[in-house]
Amino acid sequence: MRRLFELVAKPLATILTPGTFLGELRIMAIDETVFNVPDTPTNARVFVYPDSPKWTYPAFPKVILVFLVEAGTHLIIDAFCCPYHMG
Repeated sequence: MRRLFELVAKPLATILTPGTFLGELRIMAIDETVFNVPDTPTNARVFVYPDSPKWTYPAFPKVILVFLVEAGTHLIIDAFCCPYHMG
């Protein structure tokens, strides 16, 4: 799946696409989201649980997904997934 993403996730905008270039520079954006993964021993070991108030236990391990997006087309050009504790 990763290899397929790397093959097809390319910037598509041209100089004529509105909102895509500032001079000769392509405008990009970075966005991220946090989501839960199933509460399994393997996921807990790899992705860890977030901090929680004293005497409580979080329900699910968390994952951060960071995107690099081409501004004019809103296409995801690159993505990075990491454990929640990496920040």
